[in-house]
Amino acid sequence: MGVIKKSYALVYLAIGLSFSACTSSKWTIESTRAIDRTEFDLVGEDVFLEMSQVPSPNRPVLVFDIWNIETYDYSLKIQSNRYLQRYRPSLSAAFFGILGATAAYLTADLLSPNSTEQYILYGLGAFSLATGLAGDRSWDKATSTGEQRLLKQTGVIQLSDTLRATKQPTISPSYTIYNDLEAIAIRNNVTFDKNSYFINLLEDINPSSFLVQENQSIRVELEFNDSLYSQTIPVEDIFERFVVVETEVTALRQNPDNTNNSILTDLARGSELLLLGELDNWYVVRYGIAETYISKNDSKLIWRPTDYIDELSIITLPNVPFGNVDVEREIPVRLTENNQAAAFILSNEYYGDNFPNKRYAERDAKLLEEYLINSFGLSFAGIRTSINSSRIEQFRYNWDEFLKRNRANKKQFILYVNGYVTIDKEGNLIYLLGDEASSNRQGNSLVIAHLFQDAIDAGFTELFMIGDLFFDTGNETNTVSRDRYYDAFYGLNSMLMASRGINYGLLFSSDGRSDSQLFTKQAIAQKYHSIFSYYIADAIKKGNYTSNQLLNYVQRNVDYTARRLHDTPQNVVYFGNANIEF
Repeated sequence: MGVIKKSYALVYLAIGLSFSACTSSKWTIESTRAIDRTEFDLVGEDVFLEMSQVPSPNRPVLVFDIWNIETYDYSLKIQSNRYLQRYRPSLSAAFFGILGATAAYLTADLLSPNSTEQYILYGLGAFSLATGLAGDRSWDKATSTGEQRLLKQTGVIQLSDTLRATKQPTISPSYTIYNDLEAIAIRNNVTFDKNSYFINLLEDINPSSFLVQENQSIRVELEFNDSLYSQTIPVEDIFERFVVVETEVTALRQNPDNTNNSILTDLARGSELLLLGELDNWYVVRYGIAETYISKNDSKLIWRPTDYIDELSIITLPNVPFGNVDVEREIPVRLTENNQAAAFILSNEYYGDNFPNKRYAERDAKLLEEYLINSFGLSFAGIRTSINSSRIEQFRYNWDEFLKRNRANKKQFILYVNGYVTIDKEGNLIYLLGDEASSNRQGNSLVIAHLFQDAIDAGFTELFMIGDLFFDTGNETNTVSRDRYYDAFYGLNSMLMASRGINYGLLFSSDGRSDSQLFTKQAIAQKYHSIFSYYIADAIKKGNYTSNQLLNYVQRNVDYTARRLHDTPQNVVYFGNANIEF
């Protein structure tokens, strides 16, 4: 029985071993072309550029990073990796081995103790058990230990590495900047700093060389290491748009309209503001921290660097109330009323989209009205005004009322005209009415000769016109066209000359070769009137009450002042009788 118990103990031990496991390691060839990074030869070097920053108005700099390309020959070798594999006995083999061993031991126990047959059966049981336990199998996948061996070399491979440069190349780049096909800058020295080349476009480009238009760009071509790098850059990525005032005076407005209530201040020629946008016929500009508006007709766009905003020249003219200019004060008063004269004042300051405003036309009209009433002695009933009329119906109402009120009871007719004129196909002088005249001239314009004919028909026998005029040259291409205005003046003169029994005088601010200039110049003079209307009033203030005296006074002063302030002639012209008295 002792032998049987020992036999069972061995069987139980065998059963326990059948659930145990073991581990072994092995080396496996993974590749025959593994790269050995420790064995290499440098066979070539190269350098190239890559643009890393495009310009912007806040930083108009073009940046190219420097990169090195290094080419090496690396050895190819056989690569083997070490793996660990876990094993455990096969359950089926262990089962049959234990079963055979158990049967052998039980049978041996039935035989005579210590007999040859018993020992044979014990041996067979041990062999069966050993065979069952030896039938093990792998358990899970082999696990890499991370150990590698590079064995025999099998070849060579060539690889390149691209790295940021660590020093300045010995090769110097050069670049050329083109505006269309014209080279506007050529440089052989390029700023190097921290492994990059920097091209500051502000150092090479003059913003005044570019007109503000859509899709405008420059081209930068940089030559380096036998390669050409070309980059097209919109001008708007370099500069910002600013607005500069081109007329002598323009209104800066808080709203995009032509009313006096919207005016914040007046700006003189050369004033500059940052453009924020566009709205119809207005530029939206920044004035201080506010969005304001300025007429496109009075200004133009220019390119400037962003930091130019710190150097802006903004020349403001204060809004001086009427009565504060010398010629507006102490107007001489006629003691007796002039019942034989009537006057019509026709003035337009605002002209919509196609023309710059006729600055101070409204103030000029008020000035002449004051002198006609106070110095010439006209009654309030004898004066009618049409100021900033934009429709022909508005004018016609005022004009018809004026003729009706003064028909056949007045001798002298004074017509003051301030605004734009043009010439029709027949050569007639045409006065344009306000905003809508710029887009519909035929329906919003007046033939000056027809006004005089209406006055003659109403019974006036003495006619005097004061014309403070801007000339429309929008449809004409050369200075000869301006000479046509003198012909139109002469034609009006001929028409009146042919009217029997009519005494007349025509006094015009210029001969047509220049517009009526403003009496304004920063730091020199600011009268808030046109030069011509100012000196008409000043002549009356100084006691000049005949057409000849008026003519002599304004001819002496207008052309001189226009040349002094604006370096341009303004030749006053007169047609008709020089001895008309007022």
